[in-house]
Amino acid sequence: MIVSLWGMPPEHRSNNAMKNFEGEFEKRLAGVVIKGARTSALFVYTELTIQQQASLDRWLFDTINNHAGFWNVIFASPQSSGIIALGRMYDDDAQTLSLPRLLEYGRYC
Repeated sequence: MIVSLWGMPPEHRSNNAMKNFEGEFEKRLAGVVIKGARTSALFVYTELTIQQQASLDRWLFDTINNHAGFWNVIFASPQSSGIIALGRMYDDDAQTLSLPRLLEYGRYC
């Protein structure tokens, strides 16, 4: 349940209520950052690292090109997973912990 601290008169606001709000906000923020941004970065940077190494090592580049169809699927996997993780950060589903919901929570509390 969301309780608006700012809608209350100043004499009814308490430090305990503010601490509870801050704790809940930090918990939600960590959930969005860890589950969204870090996961997305992990997938995207993994794919970019493989591509970078292949561009620097001719033997690796030739090996990947010999089985290009297979490696296209392998490279598409972290790329797609990174995009999905980013999408979750902006999902508007009521059950999803997302940036818009986090901002809404902060605005109304």
